[in-house]
Amino acid sequence: MRRLIANVKESLAELEMDEQDQVQEATVTIRKSRAVVLGMPRVGQPVPDVRPERLWPMSNPGSRRTQAMVHGRQADTERRRFRVEQAMRDLQRAGEEVSVTAVARRAKADRTFLYRHRDLLSEVRVAEGPPPQMRSVGPGSHGPR
Repeated sequence: MRRLIANVKESLAELEMDEQDQVQEATVTIRKSRAVVLGMPRVGQPVPDVRPERLWPMSNPGSRRTQAMVHGRQADTERRRFRVEQAMRDLQRAGEEVSVTAVARRAKADRTFLYRHRDLLSEVRVAEGPPPQMRSVGPGSHGPR
């Protein structure tokens, strides 16, 4: 960029004065039109719009809209919790493997939901059963039985 700027300055210096003035005028004209067409940012900071009707609903936690969103979210969480508990019972009844992945898949919920709800995660861990026992590994041993 510095070389390009230096080359342009050298080229301008080689022009006659009236040609330099023409280039300067063209540059000013182009900058003005570019600022309008491209929507160049203003120099000053914009004044914030503080009208309450334009603020995001969470800025007023008591609004009906906010309450509706909160209740909807809670209802969705309860539905997913119910599906997770049902999925665990179904897997246990069917004698299938119980794991975080299997429960989440059966409940049509993501695994992070289980990790965010520690009580559900602990229920899944209990249903998984104890980890497989490892015998001591030593010379001539081939790992767990």
